[in-house]
Amino acid sequence: MEKASRYQRFVVVRPFVPGDEMQCKAIANQSTMSTVQRTFLSALFRETTFQLMVFCAAILFIIISVPFAYCAMSVPLTALLIYTTVWGVKMVTSMEIQNEISLVKQLYQHSDKTNMFVAVYYGPMIDFDSNANISYIELSDLPDAKELSSMKVKIVGYLGLLRNRGKTCCCWLRRLAVDQDFLRRGIGTHLLKKAFQFCYTRGYSAIETCVTECQEEGREFLMQSGFEFEQLYHKNILGSTANYKKYLFRRDLLHSKSALNA
Repeated sequence: MEKASRYQRFVVVRPFVPGDEMQCKAIANQSTMSTVQRTFLSALFRETTFQLMVFCAAILFIIISVPFAYCAMSVPLTALLIYTTVWGVKMVTSMEIQNEISLVKQLYQHSDKTNMFVAVYYGPMIDFDSNANISYIELSDLPDAKELSSMKVKIVGYLGLLRNRGKTCCCWLRRLAVDQDFLRRGIGTHLLKKAFQFCYTRGYSAIETCVTECQEEGREFLMQSGFEFEQLYHKNILGSTANYKKYLFRRDLLHSKSALNA
């Protein structure tokens, strides 16, 4: 393999180490909050949303005695309520993931059967071609510290693997996120490749993960990466008044090790 120093831009996937927290948390927040608009639009056009609008209009007209002509205010008020709720839920989710990243040692690295990996980008300090090709190398091929000192170093993605509580022979892909500036450049694919290799060597027969209905790109990416759709189920929010779809995906690892390295 060619030496890493011959490449202008390259990425190494390695295990998470102390000091990676801040950049991983920034990616977690960016990735989570980027779905706010899509989740809002999905919620806005549900049947329960229209029911809520009618309910708000009834409250304004009957209880508050707002003139009927102004009851149309229930539409923007309901939309604002939904957006605020979605934003708040996403913010709480982001904070939970960031707290999880603070506890990587306890949650992901307490056993040789689990781990978190990060994708680290090395490139020019000032990059005039942000869409240039990126090479992917092994950790063992990194140049020495002197050469790396003149390069920009940035974590651009992470992936977390846990044991599947319900299926001991199956690994659970709990976290996968990529910096928005590095989407569609192979980062997620190489993180998954590392996950497949890790799971194979640990004796897992399959890897499973779950995505929501608002993560369309995520579903497509998983299917392109060899995952198969297993199950659709609904998760309730606010009791039984509203719910959203979740999709379970699975990839079997019952194949040759050479296939994993392809």
